[in-house]
Amino acid sequence: MKSVLITGGTGGIGTALVKAFVNKGYHAYVTHTHKPMEALSGWLTENQLGEEYVSFLPLNLNNRAEVTQQLSKLLANTNVDVLINNAGITADSTFLKMSVEQWDNVIDTNLKALFSVTQPIASSMVEHGFGRIINISSINGLKGQFGQCNYSATKAGIIGFSKSLAQELATKGVTVNVIAPGYTMTPMVESIREDILDRIKGNIPTKQLVLLEDLANAALMVAESGMSLTGETISVNGGQYMC
Repeated sequence: MKSVLITGGTGGIGTALVKAFVNKGYHAYVTHTHKPMEALSGWLTENQLGEEYVSFLPLNLNNRAEVTQQLSKLLANTNVDVLINNAGITADSTFLKMSVEQWDNVIDTNLKALFSVTQPIASSMVEHGFGRIINISSINGLKGQFGQCNYSATKAGIIGFSKSLAQELATKGVTVNVIAPGYTMTPMVESIREDILDRIKGNIPTKQLVLLEDLANAALMVAESGMSLTGETISVNGGQYMC
């Protein structure tokens, strides 16, 4: 059975990714920030996922020592075929009012953790001669966004990181690609005030938010593709931004 490791796997996008890959026959390793087992069991039940197909990995992504230790344990017994770096946070503010804490928190979670998680797993993939690394960026990493200098910087950084790593691993059996979602139908986005949400949809050619299953299917397509697909940024945004 193939395996996939998904960071931030219990969030809106993460859950869709886990379900899609499990339904395709993968075993999913899902990171979480030390959530109680009761909550995780409830998440499995709610999403109709069997414990035999999902393993939880308690991981504070901002603690490099913990990440290194936990991934070393996992990789000693498991080949991770697909890595999806999905975890990310926002701390919005206009730049002139942004605190150092707001800047650092987003950089640490969205970009530094990318390094900490990817390095040991990519090394293992190279050792085994196969791997698919998929990094989740954002439409705002491509076009920028008012009030999100920190977030947009990390999501643009993910794209540059991925293009560079794709070149380094191209002869090693490992591909590296990016998926850049637009506004996606997650519980967080759906909680936005209705009039604001209508304006957002009005700027999307399809006039709808990105469906979670469309995003997950894009990730599956990348995971199942050969070596010719590497170093690419795949936009899933309903045509809202084309480049």
